[in-house]
Amino acid sequence: MTEESLGDTFVLVTVPRMYRLVKNQRFGTYQLRLSTTSAGLACHAFTFVSCVEEGG
Repeated sequence: MTEESLGDTFVLVTVPRMYRLVKNQRFGTYQLRLSTTSAGLACHAFTFVSCVEEGG
């Protein structure tokens, strides 16, 4: 993953596999926007894992 000066983060997809895109430090509500300018890119699976903080 690479980050540009505007705060956008980019992932270079080179092979068909699962990519980890998010690793937040705290439980909360976040927004993830996925977009592409490449023809032929398809997303086939999304996996979301969440847990409640200890004592929460």
